[in-house]
Amino acid sequence: MDDRATINEELRTLTERLVVTLARLSERNERLERLADDYEHALRTADTPSLAACVSSQNEAIQEIATLDQERDALVRELGLRLGIPPGGRLRITELAERLPGELRERLLRVATPLRESLERLGERHELLKQATEQIAGHVEGLMRQVASASSHAGTYGRRGSVESGTGVITALDVRS
Repeated sequence: MDDRATINEELRTLTERLVVTLARLSERNERLERLADDYEHALRTADTPSLAACVSSQNEAIQEIATLDQERDALVRELGLRLGIPPGGRLRITELAERLPGELRERLLRVATPLRESLERLGERHELLKQATEQIAGHVEGLMRQVASASSHAGTYGRRGSVESGTGVITALDVRS
């Protein structure tokens, strides 16, 4: 095998490994999209056990994605070096694809494009769910303040300018007499 064939085989192998890693990232992102649907449903129905399960599943998926992203980053750097791109900075998949031979470029872009679109959707969805969660948390905090205010025997204002429940006042009524 001559040097040119060896280089092409190395490019093919690295590109294939990158394609597999990107496909696995796509699968995990699709899972996150489904979990976002579940999270939204649990949020709408105030199903706290389901919310907790969604958060736990999301954390697992994010950890898997972080591991795959490290793998992706290492493959991108290695492929970049093989293509003569100097190290440093964040190298984009499209930049790599531009330097790959036709079939490898097409294969890489065929997997990378849906992944990028999925990441954009997830980012938008995450922002909406974050805002909804913050609004609900604010609402619950307001309800808790109202409860604290109603149960405050003294009805005095605390340091934060709102009625706070201080130490509990224990009251009892002897109904046996």
